[in-house]
Amino acid sequence: PSVANALLPHVHVDGEHAYVDGIRGSEARAFVAHFPELARAVWPKGLRAWEALEDDVEQQMAACLVMLSLALRRAGLERRDATYVHLAIGNMGNFAKGNAVYCTFFGLHPPSRSCVELPLGAADRVALDACAMRGSHQRMLEGEFGVRHVLHVQSLSHWAPTCIGPYSQAQALYGHFYMLAGQIGLVPFSMALPEGATAAQELGLCVRHCAAILDTLPEGGAALSHALQGILWVAAARTYGAASGVEARAAMLRRLYRQARAAGGSRGENAGYPRKSLEEKKKEQEERSARAMASFMPRNMALFAPPPDSSDEEEDADDAAVEEEVPWAAPLAVVIVPVLPKNCAVEVEVNAITETSYMRYRPRPLVARRSYAIAGAGELSAAPSIPWPKVGPAVAGASGDCVKVASAFQVVDGVFLAGHASGALRREDAAAQPLSDGLRLVVRSCAEAVLEGLRESKLSLQNLHHLRLFVPVDDGLPGLVLSKLLDAARESLLLAVQGAARGGGFGANGVVDCTGRGGTLPAVTLVPCRDAFDGEDFCDVILQVTAHDLRRMEADMWVHDGGHV
Repeated sequence: PSVANALLPHVHVDGEHAYVDGIRGSEARAFVAHFPELARAVWPKGLRAWEALEDDVEQQMAACLVMLSLALRRAGLERRDATYVHLAIGNMGNFAKGNAVYCTFFGLHPPSRSCVELPLGAADRVALDACAMRGSHQRMLEGEFGVRHVLHVQSLSHWAPTCIGPYSQAQALYGHFYMLAGQIGLVPFSMALPEGATAAQELGLCVRHCAAILDTLPEGGAALSHALQGILWVAAARTYGAASGVEARAAMLRRLYRQARAAGGSRGENAGYPRKSLEEKKKEQEERSARAMASFMPRNMALFAPPPDSSDEEEDADDAAVEEEVPWAAPLAVVIVPVLPKNCAVEVEVNAITETSYMRYRPRPLVARRSYAIAGAGELSAAPSIPWPKVGPAVAGASGDCVKVASAFQVVDGVFLAGHASGALRREDAAAQPLSDGLRLVVRSCAEAVLEGLRESKLSLQNLHHLRLFVPVDDGLPGLVLSKLLDAARESLLLAVQGAARGGGFGANGVVDCTGRGGTLPAVTLVPCRDAFDGEDFCDVILQVTAHDLRRMEADMWVHDGGHV
């Protein structure tokens, strides 16, 4: 048992919440092969024996779920306590095989999920990470939904797509924190992509679905303007073909980024889904249900059509006017992957808080850009602030080698830190430094930005739950090289966190178990992707952070709402 525990993924535990490190399919299958009795102990009864799974994708999916279940059990949770799963498939053509195994594992009240294709390497067919909430599933079975509420609609509707897999559309934790499953641009009543739709049109449907789901959640719901952070997944297979060259692709991604931010503003009106009062909702429910389904597309696709061709200056002016009118403060990371489910062009993933919580806290933006000069032996030294024009961090800046970092967070003191840091390495001589060394420098710089945000938000390292590191990799990169790169990035990230703990600034709760297991060490997921985009230009790394104290938020809102014993 001690050997098996040492091989299980790290689980960061903070009260009732647990976040699990990223799990790779090849490593999980090797673990199950060495400890088959443990796999049998957690495999759900009534399912086809995991030993009978012959396909490589099925075996790796089953092994990942077994490791997830064992890791949660070691931390005092069960698999059905899982609230969210980030699932990656090495080849989307194998989605059906992996999904067939996944759908039998969680049962009633499944976790929400996002699913994308990632360049995982030759050995890995599947990878995942997850978060969970202790005892939440049992409480829901007993009819107690105040701690965790699941939105799991499986029927066709006019307002949002049904789940195309065994997952829930959204999770509401403590009534005020929402986690939405990844939304793709399907037509709700047909569950099909709009014929001939562009990426911009699909994005319009995605944000409309997000707005509709947020509006139905408990405690009054929310709008996209109440989002804390988001990810815009973009499929290279659908978007890169029409944009040849780096500049053309950057311009295309910039337009999608601005469209998403504009659509997420001011109570969701730009998403095509304005929020109504409860009485208006009840009245319009009957009217919408009576509409002819066939008339949906002709009347609504115009809402999501891209603007007519115009000059870059006109587009910039229009975007600025829209953003000034309906600002969306939530940091939005753009991650480019090979393929998305259903061959969609885009997918949107959002975390948000209720409208009442947003009005109570008024999250403040925390945005910074800085440059680090690269000194001898790969060391970094803080440099004076360097102007960062729109040509991008990879080409603009002072002379000499440097790392440029931009951070975008939303902060509520003592309650939330949500957002990401992005970094790019600028080297005059690209061959002067190994790729892994350069990646370490960028990751370390981004980690420093996240830790600074943690200090500004007055949260402790115990509240730093999950770090997801998006690393663009070459499609043709050998599996061994890819593995070493990701290991180097992970090592650099954890060393930065441990160094911050030793250096102080976090108080008693900031002590990290430097063995690398347990303690306050956050869960870490390495996400290889095609490209990463910070809203203005491509970058070498995006580090997304999840840090919060939901128990404090629950107490704050109880007092704010006039709670009593």
